Amino acid sequence: MISIWSTPRSGSIITSKKLATEFSHSFFNEPVSLYLKNKYSYLDKNMMKLSDTYFSGCFFLDCRFKNFEIEIFKNYSEKPHNFEYKIMRKLSQANSNVLVHHHLTDLKDKYFERLVKLSHKNIYVQRINRKNQLASWAIARSENNWVNFSTPQDSKISDQIVNAAELIEFCSQIKIADKIAAEKKFEVVTFDELNIPNFQYQKMNTNSFDRLCSADQMKILSIVKDHFE
Repeated sequence: MISIWSTPRSGSIITSKKLATEFSHSFFNEPVSLYLKNKYSYLDKNMMKLSDTYFSGCFFLDCRFKNFEIEIFKNYSEKPHNFEYKIMRKLSQANSNVLVHHHLTDLKDKYFERLVKLSHKNIYVQRINRKNQLASWAIARSENNWVNFSTPQDSKISDQIVNAAELIEFCSQIKIADKIAAEKKFEVVTFDELNIPNFQYQKMNTNSFDRLCSADQMKILSIVKDHFE
């Protein structure tokens, strides 16, 4: 098993899918952390969104064994009790054909340490362009649209949507994740340097900062200067 560790809006999903293709692995996105946050996925007007509650038509990613290999599938039922333990058990029994993505700071220590040990390779995805990472997070939070690989959203946002206090807390999470990855000596991959011009999962909105109004851009530039420079 390969584990991809990241912080939100770092380009980690496209990076994970690219690496899964290169390694011929199945891709499993946040099976433990999304369960702990009790999140379900659903499609709304060609956009993948997250829901805090179950309803007909939403799903979570599950896994099963097929021909002695792990297979990822969409489960359209409610999550069973203690699902995270069942997923951890399945991952521990899996061979090396699965690549699993995790948001590092979302996991409790016991899950984090076990997943690190189960993985024969641990990779940390980092985004050098912090202003775009923060802008992407602010827009995703405002629109409740955390994954969009199909429809470009390049229109300018006239309203102020940046909450400075929330972004400063997000910066703290990024710095904690950076520190943990360095201490664990994870291999580091930077989203900004990936060569994926024609990759089918290319993220459509790579320059979120430009979409923000000037007041929000100034807020983000100030936060980046205070926390990352």
